[in-house]
Amino acid sequence: MTRLITTFFYTGLLRPAPGTWGSLAALPAGLILYLIGGPWTVLIGTVAAYFLGRWAVAVETAGAEK
Repeated sequence: MTRLITTFFYTGLLRPAPGTWGSLAALPAGLILYLIGGPWTVLIGTVAAYFLGRWAVAVETAGAEK
């Protein structure tokens, strides 16, 4: 599950330019949030994605430190 989160449903693994694909995939998610509840919903979704992403990255990289 953490791999799914850290790669935004695996779009962050697409080549070439994985970061670009991940950003492009996030646009429809942001648009849907905006259409559902306006800019405040996008802000709340952004904050939630940030903290969820921090947790997922910490879990994913925990094995690399050993």
